Amino acid sequence: MAAPTLGGDYVTNTTWAQELMALPENWDSYKSPRIAMRAIATVGQFATVPTCDGGVQLEIHRDGWDIEIGIGADGRIEDVNVSVCKT
Repeated sequence: MAAPTLGGDYVTNTTWAQELMALPENWDSYKSPRIAMRAIATVGQFATVPTCDGGVQLEIHRDGWDIEIGIGADGRIEDVNVSVCKT
């Protein structure tokens, strides 16, 4: 069984995503472009996995990278692992 992902609906139907999509060019006064929908949509590809201590782990494995973020039951970030996949 595959781990559930945050999903496209989560990304497009949340306030934070809508706020990111609404940012104009130069939103930071450093001539930055608008935030790309493709970048926002990638957030929805993170898998959410329960952990044995009552927390959750967010993870994604793509483009040659493994990224995992562990969040404890108390809501604190417990660990972050980033590695390059060797194929």
